[in-house]
Amino acid sequence: MSAGITEVILTAIFFLVATFAIGVIPIYFFKKKLDTDDMYLTAFSLFGVGMLLGTSFMLVIPEGVYSCLEHDGNVGLNLLIGFLAVHLLDHFVKWVGKASKEASWASFMQQDPELNSFKDLLNFKKTSVLVIKNNVVFALVVHGLSDGLALGASITNDSLKVIMLIAIIVQKIPAVLSLTSLMVSKQKLPPLVAVSNLLAFAASTPVGYIVVSLLNLGNWKAMEWISGNLLLMSGGSLLYASFTAFLGNDNHHLETRNDGFVVVDGAPSTEPVKDVSDVEINSPSTSPTHVPYGETIYVMAGVLIPTVISFFVNEG
Repeated sequence: MSAGITEVILTAIFFLVATFAIGVIPIYFFKKKLDTDDMYLTAFSLFGVGMLLGTSFMLVIPEGVYSCLEHDGNVGLNLLIGFLAVHLLDHFVKWVGKASKEASWASFMQQDPELNSFKDLLNFKKTSVLVIKNNVVFALVVHGLSDGLALGASITNDSLKVIMLIAIIVQKIPAVLSLTSLMVSKQKLPPLVAVSNLLAFAASTPVGYIVVSLLNLGNWKAMEWISGNLLLMSGGSLLYASFTAFLGNDNHHLETRNDGFVVVDGAPSTEPVKDVSDVEINSPSTSPTHVPYGETIYVMAGVLIPTVISFFVNEG
């Protein structure tokens, strides 16, 4: 059992360090360029959306379907469960946010935490609120957690474990690059907030992997079936994140009407605005930044990378 625990811990550390190291590159390497060039920012954002879509359809879901069929699972049901689970969790978070104005137990959702130093990255109360209030990050953290659960459930089956490990590693690289590119370019998050969200995503797979692996060291045979179905559910959660980013629903903005009322996600509030200093006004006169050759080409370029990777994986 000691050898098994050592392997679990080393694998978890590898996932954490590798995912974080790869994801931090766009945050700092491209940040200066993005801050000074709106056209470059828009192109990079579209590229990240395309990469996330390609990772979902060409890497995660096909591997999940293959694993699901091998274990006599229901493809449509597993994919739907993964998608709806994150959708329901997302709407539950929104409900908690609305209830926080009246219920003391949900008051933490009213907070808008600021990260002023790297020490704040260790403040779980602050970082967890940032993750929960960001749709795309929240969906990807759930996706990463389900990846870890699937990998942990396969630990006692060497052949299945290798397949799961390769599948997760292959899709993890474009997923984390698309996440960080979206945070920096589309959501325009401060570097420390982006790093905090990246750390949550990087830790999600190791956490799920360690928890299930420790439970599964006793060689519970049912875990193989669970693992084979969890990977496709993980694909469903990533699909939700992809659609959220593609449709532009990754941030909830406030806008003011002429009568002084605030519109939150399309629903008007019941009280006039007293202080609009913290309210983002979505002006219809503000035109989006245009990019050369149109937006489609950049989305397609992002889709192309995981598509090419999928052909090499299939050949292997």
